[in-house]
Amino acid sequence: MLKYLLVSLVAILCGIVLADIVYLESGGFIEGKVVEEDEDKVTIETKVGGTITLPKDKIARIDRGTNEDIYKKRLEELKSDDIEGHFELGLWAKYMGLTSKAKERFKYVLEKMPDHEFARAEMGYRRLEGRWVSEEEYYTAQGYVQYEGEWVKKEDAEKMKAGYVLWGDEWVKKEDLEKIKAGFRRMGDKWVTEEEYYKAKGYVKYEGKWVTPEKAEKMKQAEEEQKKRLELLKLKNQIKGTFKLKCSFAEDAEDKHLQRFGEIVKKAAAILWDMTGGGVWIEEAEIYDKAKDGDCVVLNNDGNTVPGPGGKTVYGYSSGGKFYVGGNCYVATFVHEFGHAKFGLPDHYGTQIVCIMNAGEGAKYMKYIYCDGCWDKVNKRYQGQLKRPSREGEDFGEPPETKIIISNR
Repeated sequence: MLKYLLVSLVAILCGIVLADIVYLESGGFIEGKVVEEDEDKVTIETKVGGTITLPKDKIARIDRGTNEDIYKKRLEELKSDDIEGHFELGLWAKYMGLTSKAKERFKYVLEKMPDHEFARAEMGYRRLEGRWVSEEEYYTAQGYVQYEGEWVKKEDAEKMKAGYVLWGDEWVKKEDLEKIKAGFRRMGDKWVTEEEYYKAKGYVKYEGKWVTPEKAEKMKQAEEEQKKRLELLKLKNQIKGTFKLKCSFAEDAEDKHLQRFGEIVKKAAAILWDMTGGGVWIEEAEIYDKAKDGDCVVLNNDGNTVPGPGGKTVYGYSSGGKFYVGGNCYVATFVHEFGHAKFGLPDHYGTQIVCIMNAGEGAKYMKYIYCDGCWDKVNKRYQGQLKRPSREGEDFGEPPETKIIISNR
């Protein structure tokens, strides 16, 4: 008994948490301690308090011990030539906060396969004019500077240094943020309502936003041009299919997370447009937080990986017509998982098929184009009326703008 108490005390003093990780077949995991287990079910005392009992057929795997113990055990089980296995272990280590261990695995992968696209990205490399460069060189070339661990535009860094934060499209003083969130604005030495403030500045409200009359006119013109272009495309019978997506963040997200995901959706929509010969378009994406009811479920705010089915750490996965990604997912991940969820396309792991659906071998064959089989499946959905691109990146004109609706609940 004394020995047990001493071990427990040492563990507490060293900050070690003796815990288990229960991975679910459906994706995700539960951290805690398995307190009861039989042939049919498992009971877990969770880290957040309380217990939960799960049938065993819902559980993919149980890892027992600390994260460091689990990492060591998994590494011992891996063969030296299992490159994807080492990469997956790196993703898992990164997700569990074992940063140095994750980098060890990614470096190992690059030693064996220097052009492993995902390992390069995880180590901070970016493609610039067709060559791999460091993250610093990439962002510096685009006029970015590092501020508090993040790459931001130089002018934005100056604002943040001066004590401002971004609220929507507007820079405001950090100490004023709570008042502004409550619907007030500072005018001189007093606080007034948002409406009084903007009207005094000569602003008008357009589509729920306060903007200058000039900007409102430009927005109106852009909207009219968009409508005319859509009508023209419909007359030409070019657009064969449209999607309106609901993208729900599972966690409580900030505006910056929702807006960043909106940019990811826009980029993915433009790629999908070209991949389908200008025939398929994401017309609208509603992005909101604190829910899991979307077509696209965003499982975390900042990650590019998520805990997937079967206990694996993955970039994304799809199930039941939905797809699941991280809040800072790669655009390629979004397009790939969209293909699974909306077109029913298969993976091509273990093959040399050039296709967006082939993420194997470090994305060596993953290009923004559909292979013959995937193209036939997508085209069949639209009665064979799509125009197939002859190569990756073939330009089919500027796509109509995807409408992004953001709701921070």
